[in-house]
Amino acid sequence: YFPEGFLALQHAVSSSLTEYFNKDKKVIPTVQLQRFPYPAYYDDPLLPALVLFVAIVIMLSFSYTSIYVVKSITLEKEHQLKVGRTLALPVVVSTWAAKELPSTITPETALREQQCYLYLAVPPSSPPYSNVHMRTAVKHHVAGTVKRAEAMKIMGLPNWLHWVAWFLENFVLLLFSVTLMVILMKVRWFRGSNLAVFTLTDSSVLFVFLVLYITVSICFCFMVSVFFTRANIAATVAGLGWFILYAPYLFMQFNYSGITTTSKMMACLFSNTAMSYGFQLLLMHEGTGEVFFWERVW
Repeated sequence: YFPEGFLALQHAVSSSLTEYFNKDKKVIPTVQLQRFPYPAYYDDPLLPALVLFVAIVIMLSFSYTSIYVVKSITLEKEHQLKVGRTLALPVVVSTWAAKELPSTITPETALREQQCYLYLAVPPSSPPYSNVHMRTAVKHHVAGTVKRAEAMKIMGLPNWLHWVAWFLENFVLLLFSVTLMVILMKVRWFRGSNLAVFTLTDSSVLFVFLVLYITVSICFCFMVSVFFTRANIAATVAGLGWFILYAPYLFMQFNYSGITTTSKMMACLFSNTAMSYGFQLLLMHEGTGEVFFWERVW
């Protein structure tokens, strides 16, 4: 109202009407305006730009990692399927010792017929295959394609332990990245200056927040990998899904105050949207000059 001159025009019209209807010619008091008092705060013009910039940079920095994790897990599954589902076969001695096999059968045929057991040996150079050579050829064919998951299952390890191994492997790698990111966000880049990207936010809050984010991201990758057996298709869907998780924030970031708490909680079910809202809240506290400790989390 004030910069565009509306208040001045409104005051002039009001004063004219008051003087016109003032029949007793009483003295009209002078009207003065001032802003409503508000506590002092720190105004940083860079922070609104950081609200749009930080979240999308974090999301893009982990996009390749999510695609790689999904592709690695699905690729292992794809290789196991190409073996011929050998883990479904009982590890027993076949019936070759009891009867002679046809000379036209190949190791791949014997493998499909589930007439093999795991043992490493050297196959013959060319058919026809004898009974003994057939056994050794199939054993070599199977043993050469046993992967990490197969070896773990053969040793009697449960399936959940295989997922834990995948989780710890990716978590340790991402933990190194998170540590480096926190250092870059808290370091003072200019000599003699006390300013950083997140000057007033506690380092432990940033670290725990990003650790929770990578944990949810790894679980998302595990979920996507379960539904596919082709690595390339799984990687494509993972990349598309990763950007879809950020989509709700694109429509809600400019209307934070007008959105209900329930809608915000529902949107935070998408990991990238929850991460973006988290950084938006941190930057809002940075803009008001308030130090963000653990007490403000609750």
